[in-house]
Amino acid sequence: MLAYQQEGNTIGFTEVLASRFLTFRHLFEQTQDQNFLILAKSSANSAVEIAKNSHDPQALAVPAL
Repeated sequence: MLAYQQEGNTIGFTEVLASRFLTFRHLFEQTQDQNFLILAKSSANSAVEIAKNSHDPQALAVPAL
């Protein structure tokens, strides 16, 4: 994430957050622990908010994956 941030690469940064979402969702499916859903939701919301703040229309496509 730091490398993407230093490059100003919002798309890469949001891809990391989208990957975290997928990881947390997978962990929920494996454990049924609701805490992983909270973390997944937080990662997804963060990715969308960062993409919106970037004013780059392409960045908004990544969190939707």
